[in-house]
Amino acid sequence: MNVKENSPLKGKRILFLGSSVTLGACSGEYSMADSIRDTDCAEVTKEAVNGTTLSTARDNSYVERLLKIGKDQKFDLVVVQLSTNDANAGEIELGIPEAKSEPDRYDTKTVFGAIGFITDYCRKTWGCKVAFYTGTYFDNPKYLKMVEGLLKFAKKSGIAVIDLWNNEEMRKVSDEDYKVFMHDPVHPTRAGYVEWWTPVIEKELYKLFNV
Repeated sequence: MNVKENSPLKGKRILFLGSSVTLGACSGEYSMADSIRDTDCAEVTKEAVNGTTLSTARDNSYVERLLKIGKDQKFDLVVVQLSTNDANAGEIELGIPEAKSEPDRYDTKTVFGAIGFITDYCRKTWGCKVAFYTGTYFDNPKYLKMVEGLLKFAKKSGIAVIDLWNNEEMRKVSDEDYKVFMHDPVHPTRAGYVEWWTPVIEKELYKLFNV
């Protein structure tokens, strides 16, 4: 393991909020969150539960679990997964990607309402930076709309988006490497996290701390 003693993330308190991809469901529960903890010496909290959604239309949502985290905690950054579970849940509406600056003004049953709530809640509660990350490309029209809406919301709210979906270099991956990196179209393998996803995510997170 290549420990980066001079990493811009060293000592940073980072909360990763998500579902199976953040958990590392197909890699022995080792994801980019664990890789950044181990190699960048960050203080990582991983709040990730399989099958959960951003939207509060389903139980145990990102929002519900976020509210259970103590307000007395201290985070420098919250990194949130744009969940594929919302894209696969037909009853969950997308809503409108708009920034309102007050958590209680969002309809958290919609995807973009939940995104807005999470963003404003984290900023108001912990005064921290907020970043969302997407999955790499797979064939899902609703998830495409979620990515597009997230990018619109980012322009309005000033959050960071780690856009793996539209990353041209990642889309050029060979079929052979893709089979090594991905367990299925949504979930990376451990090699996929460590060798493919984490380097891109690290680079974008470094930017948030002016490096």
